[in-house]
Amino acid sequence: MQNLLHPDDLIRRLRLNKHRCFIITGRPGEGKTLLAKALATRAGGQYLDLLALFAADPQRAATLDTFTPQHFKTFLQDFYGDLVLVDEMEFLWHRWDDREKQAFLTILARMPKQAFFGVFLPPDPILQTVPMVDQDGLPRIFSLHELQSLS
Repeated sequence: MQNLLHPDDLIRRLRLNKHRCFIITGRPGEGKTLLAKALATRAGGQYLDLLALFAADPQRAATLDTFTPQHFKTFLQDFYGDLVLVDEMEFLWHRWDDREKQAFLTILARMPKQAFFGVFLPPDPILQTVPMVDQDGLPRIFSLHELQSLS
């Protein structure tokens, strides 16, 4: 595993004070979960482990098996806050087809300026198809490897 990025560095590098949605990608074992938990602790956010949540509530998992904007909006009602970090999303991501993934990414990209929502995902070519940028035109999709190399 690479050196884990410190949450303070992530906050600075992602300019999280700008309150924008972001996506961090990484392969299994690279430290996405450790980083998400550390960031939630450091920034006072809510860490959301989808596997644990859906294991406890299979009905909720079933509502997102097929992605629609309405399903996502309903899902977010319980978790939307100052900072929500969604981890362990791989199993759900792999169930969605490319159209559903595209719809999910488009919603993240268009969330209002006050939205502060982080998603941790495995690398996927479809992530490059949605321009997710902040008000200054800076990207909001990063690999853990890219974050390590940012200055």
